Amino acid sequence: MNAEAHTINFAGALSRFALRWRTGLLITGIVAAITLVLLIFVALGLFDYVAPFSDKVRPVMRTIFGSVCALIMVRALMPMLRLRARDAAQHADANTGVRRPVTSAFELAAKKSEDASPLGAYLMQRSLDDGARSLQQLPASQMMPWPGIRTQLLQFAAVLAVITGLFMANRDAVRTIAARLLHSGEDIPPWSPLVFEVTPKEPKAVYGSDAELEVKITGGAVSEGVVLLTRVDTDAEPAQAGAFAMGGGRFGQKLQRVVQPVQIAFAVGNARSKWMKVDVMRQPRFESVMIKIIPPAYTKLPAKEFAPGTGDLVAVAGSTVEAHITSNRPLSGGLITITPPRSISREKPDSIRQTAHGERAITLRWKVKSPALVRIDLTDITGAASAQPVELEQKLLPDNPPEVALNSPRNLVFATPESEVPVDLEAQDDFGIARVDLVRKLAGFRDRSRTLAEDAVETTFMSGEKMSMAALGVSPGQTLEFYGQAHDHNPTLMGIGSSPVGRVQIISHDEYASMVRARTTMQEFQEHFAALSQAVEAVRDALDKAAKGEPGAAAKAQAEMQKAEKLAEAMSKNFVAFEAEKPIAEEAKKIADLMKQSQQQLADAGAAGAQAAAKKLLDQMGGAAQAADKLKEEGEDLAQLGRVMEMASEFRAMHEQQKKLTKGLEELSNEIMAGNMRNAAKLDGLAGQQQEVLERWKAWDKELREAAAALPDKFEKFKQEATEFADKAEEAGIQRAMELAVAQAKKVQTSNTFVNSQFALAGMDSLFSGDNANNSMAKACNSKEPHFNVGPKELSESMSQTLSQMLAGMCQKRGTSSKPSPPGMADGMGMGGGGSSGVTMAGDPLMQAPVFGPGRMTFSGDSSLRGESKGSGKGNAAQTTVRPDAQTKIDTNATRTETRRQISLRDVPERYRDAVRRFYGEESVKETTTTKKP
Repeated sequence: MNAEAHTINFAGALSRFALRWRTGLLITGIVAAITLVLLIFVALGLFDYVAPFSDKVRPVMRTIFGSVCALIMVRALMPMLRLRARDAAQHADANTGVRRPVTSAFELAAKKSEDASPLGAYLMQRSLDDGARSLQQLPASQMMPWPGIRTQLLQFAAVLAVITGLFMANRDAVRTIAARLLHSGEDIPPWSPLVFEVTPKEPKAVYGSDAELEVKITGGAVSEGVVLLTRVDTDAEPAQAGAFAMGGGRFGQKLQRVVQPVQIAFAVGNARSKWMKVDVMRQPRFESVMIKIIPPAYTKLPAKEFAPGTGDLVAVAGSTVEAHITSNRPLSGGLITITPPRSISREKPDSIRQTAHGERAITLRWKVKSPALVRIDLTDITGAASAQPVELEQKLLPDNPPEVALNSPRNLVFATPESEVPVDLEAQDDFGIARVDLVRKLAGFRDRSRTLAEDAVETTFMSGEKMSMAALGVSPGQTLEFYGQAHDHNPTLMGIGSSPVGRVQIISHDEYASMVRARTTMQEFQEHFAALSQAVEAVRDALDKAAKGEPGAAAKAQAEMQKAEKLAEAMSKNFVAFEAEKPIAEEAKKIADLMKQSQQQLADAGAAGAQAAAKKLLDQMGGAAQAADKLKEEGEDLAQLGRVMEMASEFRAMHEQQKKLTKGLEELSNEIMAGNMRNAAKLDGLAGQQQEVLERWKAWDKELREAAAALPDKFEKFKQEATEFADKAEEAGIQRAMELAVAQAKKVQTSNTFVNSQFALAGMDSLFSGDNANNSMAKACNSKEPHFNVGPKELSESMSQTLSQMLAGMCQKRGTSSKPSPPGMADGMGMGGGGSSGVTMAGDPLMQAPVFGPGRMTFSGDSSLRGESKGSGKGNAAQTTVRPDAQTKIDTNATRTETRRQISLRDVPERYRDAVRRFYGEESVKETTTTKKP
């Protein structure tokens, strides 16, 4: 046996010895920890016996006790965890009685023996044999630290004996104290030989009355005074009051005028009873209320039932109202008080009393005569009235004229002469519609009316159709107006309702293209160029799998080619808004034809020749893929340049806003210097505008640098000029001037605010002159035609024109375009109008008015740039398909009606509500279901 084998035998013997020794240390530690924990527990119990812990201290003591136990357990396990192999060898030598055979073998085993002499190797083998033999010859009694184990067991037995003695001496005390220490969250009074019996066992008191409480104390003599402890909840500090002796160990006390639940306990010194809750018997309350409205028979309306808060009490005059009520108390009756508004009647309120005969449910009835405030009170069998009545606002439902809504065209929409505009009309009446008409108006021509429904009996009428502008013979510049009219069946008053007017502004194709460009985001623009590449790539992937003979791959390729053909056909007919999109239509036509032919070839090949046909088709797709990838790359380049152009249009918008802001501050400063303080309060509003421009400026600087840094290397010149422009803007101190203007405005220093605002404007103007005059970014920011020689070679003419179109659209979106707006858009209703700053921001409702025109595909995706607007139309990010609703319409998420001022009719008297509706318009008012408190 070589030295290595001896080392293994010795190491195994030592490992077994160490394992047993650790087991003994584990037993020793656990027994020691348990013994110490029990000692601490006994000490805490003795302390609680002598000086009981309060209810607030008990949870804290339990937490501390648990933490101490954990620390004791960790400390008890440390000897086991710290035991090393050398320590185990030393313990083994201590038990062998021989001088260090195991330790010597352990030290030799740890040394390397490769270079040892034959004599050294022999001595090492002998030492290892002696060490292993010593470990094997150890008896079982010396393999574990039995002396330590016996010591700890004896200590544990002693502590257990003490606990057993205490338990035998006073079992009740031990149980109570142990429960108090272990269950600190429960209400366990301190141990005492006294027994408390509180009567009544479930004390209650009528709201506002007194509660008589009594306790009988047995189990020992009452040497101290008995007190009554009261508290609102468990966290409150108890108050105490002395109890009166009633003889025979009975004591009593009275709680006066109880108005809320309270907790009570009787106490004698440290001993006390358990806490009990004194419930308050409330006055009768409403547990459930259901209102049922029974209209007159002539209205043919069904009965309506609802719970207060979920509906309004709106009824026709002559209706019967039933209130089905259940209470928590037996009732003697109910009282209905009907108070008409002063504008209708100055008479005293009507009171209707009905009986309940001791039942908890009651049904109250009354007739509807006019608008009123209805109050319902309950009375229980003891005569107590309900503390909180039910109040209902009773509204009169007159036979109003029909309500007509023209959902489309709504407010203002734009359309080209050959487009189709949906006309969506809804009418509703209280008791039925007689006739519905659609009226069309055009300046210079008489009104045209067309009946949509006649002799109808339904209360709701809906009509939807598409109206061809070409059939009407309209031309750009004209404005069509539409509104609906409806008549009801009122025999005494022929009610006629009209809808708000919807206007259709006819625009040219150039104006339509301009709107498309203004609403197209960079992401959507880029998707137009990438759609064909993605479709062709999907076809190639499917053909590649089919060429490899994968099951089902041929059918998958057919499906992908069908999708690509459909997409390509749609894109070949897509309305071209940007100059660079023209090659897309040409290439889409080629790809559509290729996909159609490829599908036929794959179908003719059949299942047997599908693999060979797929390989052939895969080669044919190479040219189409290259052309589509080229378009995709061009779109990416334009999108990256477009993001820089977006920052140019944002600068122009900030420049215009700063210019108007500075002018306003100048006028205000001149007025104040002349002693005219009438408009001094305008400084806060102008300071808010300056703060807005400052925040936009900070975001613009960061986004311009990021957009410039993202440009490819082939646009290094333009990247450098854009970065230089941002550096010049920083050097001009524009941001610092704006910050000073805001700070001076807070100090109400109008003149200084104007001066710093003027400095900021001068800094902006300086970026357009001097060394910056030839900077392409400066020219773009100045709304001039920029030089697009941004790469190693000049851009193509179509790309240059596209960038110009992008910039013009972005400026138009922000209201800073120098080009004239379409007809009808500059008359106070167009996109050129602005807010308080005079600049139209992205998201203006009129800027987002619906537009109908030639078909254009829609792609989802939002720009990540400042001043972004939602994409024109609706699409799906995962599907580049043409949707029927989106082919001829540029839709938006925001409409003008969603931002209108809302007029509440809640506080308007009934007789004036029709006048308010006519004055503000039907869509500017709203009915409220909130009942105003009287």
